[in-house]
Amino acid sequence: MEEVDKIIIVTLKSLNCDIEEDVSSIKKLTTEIFVEAVVKMIHIIDPTFQASKTLPNSMSAKYKYCAELSDKVKSLGFQGDIGYQTFLYGNEIEVRRTLMYLIERLPREQTKISTHTDTKLEAFKKKLSQAIVEKVTSSKTNKFISMPLETGIVKPGQAKNSMTPREWREYCIKHLKFITHQVEPKLIFPSIITLNAYEGKEIKEPFPTIEEDKEVHYNHNQTEVNISNSIPRDVSQSDLNKLSQSIQSEVEEFNKLKRPFPTIEEDKEVHYNHNQTEVNISNSIPRDISQSDLNKLSQSIQSEVEEFNKLKKEYKQLEKMKKEEEIQLNKNKKNIDINEKINIMLPDSDDYIEKLESKINGAHEKMKLLQEQWEEAKKPYLEEKNKRSKKQNNNSQYYEQLRQLRETAQVLRNEYEIKTLAFNKLNENLPKKSVNRSSYTKRILEIINNIKKQDLDISKIINDTKQVQKQLNNVNGKIERCFTLADEMIFRDVSRDEMSRKAYKYLVTLHTDCNDIVKVVTEIGNLKKEMKNLEEQIDLLCSKNIGENLLQIQKDIQHMKSESTALVNQMKAQSLE
Repeated sequence: MEEVDKIIIVTLKSLNCDIEEDVSSIKKLTTEIFVEAVVKMIHIIDPTFQASKTLPNSMSAKYKYCAELSDKVKSLGFQGDIGYQTFLYGNEIEVRRTLMYLIERLPREQTKISTHTDTKLEAFKKKLSQAIVEKVTSSKTNKFISMPLETGIVKPGQAKNSMTPREWREYCIKHLKFITHQVEPKLIFPSIITLNAYEGKEIKEPFPTIEEDKEVHYNHNQTEVNISNSIPRDVSQSDLNKLSQSIQSEVEEFNKLKRPFPTIEEDKEVHYNHNQTEVNISNSIPRDISQSDLNKLSQSIQSEVEEFNKLKKEYKQLEKMKKEEEIQLNKNKKNIDINEKINIMLPDSDDYIEKLESKINGAHEKMKLLQEQWEEAKKPYLEEKNKRSKKQNNNSQYYEQLRQLRETAQVLRNEYEIKTLAFNKLNENLPKKSVNRSSYTKRILEIINNIKKQDLDISKIINDTKQVQKQLNNVNGKIERCFTLADEMIFRDVSRDEMSRKAYKYLVTLHTDCNDIVKVVTEIGNLKKEMKNLEEQIDLLCSKNIGENLLQIQKDIQHMKSESTALVNQMKAQSLE
């Protein structure tokens, strides 16, 4: 894997990753460099991908960032096992596999490995020149270019119909200012609304004058009219009531008028109020009314309002009582109907009881018949269900075997792709380094020959094991047959000859001892096999750097605890404030 690591490191250096010169293998790559390289390669493969090239400081942000990065790598078609742990606590094999896949997905212009790597100054100059070119070549458009030429809103005082279409177009292009420059900003909205209201609607009623409209306030929720100032003191109660009624009728007629929005000057004295519930009339009544009459009038209005609210509450209570009585009446009607039916049935109670019993018995018999029919109809379906469940179990076993075969095929395919990629990279690097061409070629050929030899050795071992297994089975069969034959021949003479008895005993002990020896040998073989498997697992775990990963995880946990305590202290400080 040294050649593969060299190819990966040279590729990363060509991508301007900050790798030191003494780094020669994947083991020496730090997490920050690995994340930076992955982000750069993903950006080259998918230019729409935008992400930070450095890890965040917070642990929760780190986990989220690495999870998003792993999802992006999976979306590019990576079939291996990858997650946030690959970036934070990944071992050498996982890091190499991920980098080799991304290098394979790079465009051909990027996969060409160059012997010359740019320095930081040269890289900065290239980025600066690219930014300047993009800034110069980018097309700048003003905001108004995307807007339609004619908005349909004319300048107040400007008659559009007095011009020809061509003259109007030239005026809009050359002389007409933007709408924000035509009038003062605070007057744009009321001016446009007023002008469009004049043009779009026929005004049937004239606007009120400032004197008429000056002290009138609109109200949509209540119906009270408060008279606050300037009623003559010598006015009687009847005159006061007539005056208030006339004012109220005028206000109602005025509210019914359909008129457009007022102009700016009129709008200064007119105030719409949708939240209050009174129509205040302040200056339209004389100001010499006595305070006692005013108090009496306000008290009478307040008492009438209170009386109205009381009546309203009583009405609601009566409505509620009416609904409850209707519900009770319906219940009583149902009970009366039931009692009437019972009274009808009482004179001939025996007949009705016999009829009910006959119906009940018929229902029971029908239920039994249906139950028997259901049991008969259910049997074939249950049998079919059992057959299908057995078949499904068999299919699940086959699927599991097929999944395992696919996994092994995928592993072999990945190894083949990695080796093929290494071979291709070496072929690309050979023309640039003609001096080492023969050595690289010999090394590649040696790797290929070693792979072929390993395949041949594996196939030979498999064939040998099959043949040994066949031989063992044949020998076991011969031994069993010989034992049975000897047992039969000696057992015939056991009752006649004492020597035959001893020979039979020795034969039985020999057979048992041989069986024990065979069992011990097989157990020894199984133990050796388990020992090899355990040694392989130990080597695999050692290659994954579990100890270093555990130390890193402990550091991360301590970092998360410190962050959580800082947040708790901050929350306590805010609660105290």
